[in-house]
Amino acid sequence: MPSQHAVLTWERIFTAHEWGRIGRGVIPRRMEHKWFVFVEGDTAHFHRSWTGFCIYQMQVRPVSQGFAVQGLLVNRDPEQNRCTHDEYDLALLDFLTSNLLLGQWKPFPLPPGLAPAETPGMGLFQHHVAGTGYPEINMHDRSPEESE
Repeated sequence: MPSQHAVLTWERIFTAHEWGRIGRGVIPRRMEHKWFVFVEGDTAHFHRSWTGFCIYQMQVRPVSQGFAVQGLLVNRDPEQNRCTHDEYDLALLDFLTSNLLLGQWKPFPLPPGLAPAETPGMGLFQHHVAGTGYPEINMHDRSPEESE
């Protein structure tokens, strides 16, 4: 994580099962896989697969319900991450965590100021950012051949 970063608050608790799934991470195996995610200790690291830049670091702590996010760092180096909108970063991290790691389905968040009608290339944008299909296909909906 570069020195230019933001500290955000994300009120999220993962069950022990969910944290275990997050711990499996994501290893990019094809060019269209955009994220490399791994866990070291109590911290999940989200890196862009092509550049290797760390975009998010999510630290958790054990609580009675599972694991609560206690710290979230977001890359703010403009040469590594063009996003500077805290709420969009939280929405994108929720999308990535839910769809890529937990096998859930959540819609892809739109960047601030964009409406679906204004973005005919939204599917391409979603693929560029998340590596997922359009409309909002998570990696777990793909055939085994597509996921490898």
